[in-house]
Amino acid sequence: MKTYSLNLKKCLIINSRLKSFAFIFLITFFSLNAYASIESIQKDLNKNTNNSFQTLIEKWEKKYGTKIVPSLLKYAKDKSNSDQHRYITLMASAKMGGPKISKLLKPFFKDSSWMIRSAALKIASAFGKSSSFDSEVKLLLHDKAWVVRSEAIDTLCRTKPKGYTNLLIESLFDPTNYHKGKAQFIPKKILNNLEQNSLSLVQKQKIQSLAKEKFLKDAEFIKDLKKSMQS
Repeated sequence: MKTYSLNLKKCLIINSRLKSFAFIFLITFFSLNAYASIESIQKDLNKNTNNSFQTLIEKWEKKYGTKIVPSLLKYAKDKSNSDQHRYITLMASAKMGGPKISKLLKPFFKDSSWMIRSAALKIASAFGKSSSFDSEVKLLLHDKAWVVRSEAIDTLCRTKPKGYTNLLIESLFDPTNYHKGKAQFIPKKILNNLEQNSLSLVQKQKIQSLAKEKFLKDAEFIKDLKKSMQS
């Protein structure tokens, strides 16, 4: 009788463990199947005719949670998809994944699409000092697309990495920001940002020296430049 009692206890323990294992298995099975396929993402994007980014985010978060992030990144990497849809999925992956996916985002700074490079900069700006995109942002200060260069300036001024004012000074005289010697809007944007900083005497002298060296023909911009250096 005593032996029977012990065996019964063992059976109950084993049975309990089996139930626990079965429960864990089912939870794991269903969580693994809460997976967003590329096809389902494409379907959602096609249905999103009003281009409501927030609506898609809310839908994906509710249905998949952060498990959708790898699929979103995979979709964004595929250059056969439209730039608009790639932009949406890249921004969504950053919003849902947060700074912990920073390393996975670095290739997008070198993407062939200016729209994707611009999106990468927006993400760097949003993540701030919690990510390390300084070298990528610095590279895009001289991007061939003015939209990207402008976004790089904004990102630099928001994240403020060490030595960022010197980078702004260098970009101030980037030839791609001028047309026939005339300053386009990017140098003016840089100058406005520099005015908000306490520039050292050395930095002011550097700006004046570069202005002479580059033989700027924009009299109005040179006037603004001199005025800024005197303040």
